[in-house]
Amino acid sequence: MRKIINAINSVYDKLISLGVRIIVERRSLAKIIAHSGKNKKCNGIDKWENKWKVLGHVNKDYYRIFSQYIGEDVNIVPDDICHNVIEPILNPKRYISAYEDKCLFDKMLWSSFNKNVTPTTYIRNIGGAYFDNNYHLITQVDSCINTIPVSVNRLIIKKSIDSSSGRGIIFCNRDKDGIFRDSSNNTELSEQYLTQIFIKDFVVQELMSQSSFMSQFCKTSVNTIRIAVYRSVKTNRPTVINAIMRIGKDGSLVDNAHAGGMFVSISNDGVLGKYCCTQYGVKETTFNGINYSKKSFAIPNYNEIKKFAEQVANAIPHHRLLALDIALDNNNKPVLLEYNIRGYGVWAFQFTSGSGFGEYTDEIIEYCTQHRKEATRVSVLF
Repeated sequence: MRKIINAINSVYDKLISLGVRIIVERRSLAKIIAHSGKNKKCNGIDKWENKWKVLGHVNKDYYRIFSQYIGEDVNIVPDDICHNVIEPILNPKRYISAYEDKCLFDKMLWSSFNKNVTPTTYIRNIGGAYFDNNYHLITQVDSCINTIPVSVNRLIIKKSIDSSSGRGIIFCNRDKDGIFRDSSNNTELSEQYLTQIFIKDFVVQELMSQSSFMSQFCKTSVNTIRIAVYRSVKTNRPTVINAIMRIGKDGSLVDNAHAGGMFVSISNDGVLGKYCCTQYGVKETTFNGINYSKKSFAIPNYNEIKKFAEQVANAIPHHRLLALDIALDNNNKPVLLEYNIRGYGVWAFQFTSGSGFGEYTDEIIEYCTQHRKEATRVSVLF
């Protein structure tokens, strides 16, 4: 029976991987090429292909595209191989769901920090049941909403699982009568409304006030630092390997590139790059009235931010490749908004910062080659 299930698992996984690859190549790559073109004269493309083909089919367009931005680097990561092979091996699927539940972030991170490092949460809905910030059961949700401190004027409500790219988020503002209302339709916030919109599995948090440094890039959105952390398969030590800053479009409430935002590289010492990029690789030196090519910006407390990111990664022992979204509060201290275990998004770094895994590329390829059979999307327990 085990052999039969493993065989089904393998065939299913190959079909899913092929389907994902075809979709990515036909849609995402086509859009990027349409907007940004591709490098047709790549001297090192054969060497690059030989390096990566041990992990499966290699689409040369990835090298042709990203080499325009970060140079002809043999470590450029093919996006489909990252998604279909590397991520499932470094981040085993069977553990992902619990770790990614935003309702559980504070519980998982408490032992590492001895304090909450996420925005203040007032209500958590876990599987349909309501809990407060300390995970105590809530029986009167409307009463809980009414007891949110009067100093809090803005809330953000989002799905705690299966959410991405800022989709499905609700923002609430407190009106002159002290009632929280959905900013998009003026509906009063209540248990009935929450259940109607989200059904279950969501969080109600204070919309944090970001630092003046981060606010200067876009005042309407909370702009975030996307930090990639890799925990080495050789040393088990987490290291920041890439970083970008995500900037919302003026007037937008979110900073996601899919919502019209842009992103800019962050060097290892916290200095911003000289151009911003769209999700399709369109480069702009000026965004929201700021000319990045003529100004120099350095993120405050950047070494502290990197240590914070690595400490978060240490609290998630089953997964080796994380993308953290970190905001800065009024004192330029890091606040974790979320971490991403699925959808690492290597493309954003390779448009701006450098190859996806940098100096760790070879050890990742070697490890994934040895554990190729673990690259599955189907988890079967015996």
